[in-house]
Amino acid sequence: EVSDFDKQYTALAKRSREQLFTAFRATPNLFGINTESLGFSSEEYKQAYKLYNKTVVQPIQTVFIESINKITGRDNALTIQPFTINFD
Repeated sequence: EVSDFDKQYTALAKRSREQLFTAFRATPNLFGINTESLGFSSEEYKQAYKLYNKTVVQPIQTVFIESINKITGRDNALTIQPFTINFD
């Protein structure tokens, strides 16, 4: 019988969340999830967003578009308008 199940569950949940964000090469703060860090400045957010968009989102979009083109047998069967955030 486990007597400290709540602590084990909390540790497992924390570790699982860390592994998910590591797998997606993201920081929890980028998705609005508070962490134990001292904060996340707007400049850090901008840089994290740009890096995540360039290294994760855009490559996935490219693979998706290429797959749709292959399925349909046409080039430019699908276009995706880049999503940008104006930080000003």
